[in-house]
Amino acid sequence: MAREWDYVRVPVVPADIEHPRLQTTGPFSWIDREGGHDELCLFGGVSCHGRIEGPASTMREEVRYAIEHAAPGGGLVIATSNVVQPGTTLENYEAVRQAVRDFGSY
Repeated sequence: MAREWDYVRVPVVPADIEHPRLQTTGPFSWIDREGGHDELCLFGGVSCHGRIEGPASTMREEVRYAIEHAAPGGGLVIATSNVVQPGTTLENYEAVRQAVRDFGSY
């Protein structure tokens, strides 16, 4: 179901956000949806480097982690950033897509 607004509002999120490549605790470890940030829409969830270098099992785990930590309440788009990076293996790309099907239902 689409949501319509009379105007566009950009929320100000009082959080310390690091670049995802620098994080070691997961891409969504900083999110506090219980703290009033329930109208965020998050885009991404899996590392670009992992899709090129990592095994498919790592991709599945990253998707599962992202869905577990960022999907409750809605507003999560699992994506391969804005492009599929050169060097991404078909096996890893398909693993991400299958993991979304396996773990990501509302």
